[in-house]
Amino acid sequence: MQLPRDELIRLIGYALWRYKKLMRRNATLDDMSILATKLVDHLDISLVEWRRKPPRDPHSIRFK
Repeated sequence: MQLPRDELIRLIGYALWRYKKLMRRNATLDDMSILATKLVDHLDISLVEWRRKPPRDPHSIRFK
């Protein structure tokens, strides 16, 4: 399942915003979404595709 572009931008922007060692401390989520948009544009030019993994099979926690 391919990840939509806007969702990928939101995920990368949030990850950048949470990682304060990489970016300045007073950066807003909007600042990071701008940077994430540029990053996703570069990934598109580089022909990199992002996909979601399929959900795992359900499992049981019962012990035998």
